Amino acid sequence: MQPLEQRVSRLEGAYEQVDARLSSIDHRLERMEGKIDDVNASLGARIENLDSKIDGVNASLGARIENFRRSLDVKIENLGQSLGARIDGAVRLAITVTLGVATVQTAVLAVIISLRR
Repeated sequence: MQPLEQRVSRLEGAYEQVDARLSSIDHRLERMEGKIDDVNASLGARIENLDSKIDGVNASLGARIENFRRSLDVKIENLGQSLGARIDGAVRLAITVTLGVATVQTAVLAVIISLRR
């Protein structure tokens, strides 16, 4: 059996080795935590950048759609006015033709009546 001092000395050496290993593991974990934090911050910044770009594209598309809608509204309004004017013209023409036909009918009737006498 070994004397107590040797055994204590051996235990102290083993303890120091375990302590050194644990310290090494602790330092590696701290470095890994730092790297994970850096990656997390980098990903967060990239996500914010993409979110900002998406907001910009969304706003741009919204403005383009609104401008297109307004343009269509103006074109539809102009088309409605143009069709209204054409319909009014066609109605006037129909009235004029109807009056002309009525005038001709009246004249024909007058001729027929005068021929019967």
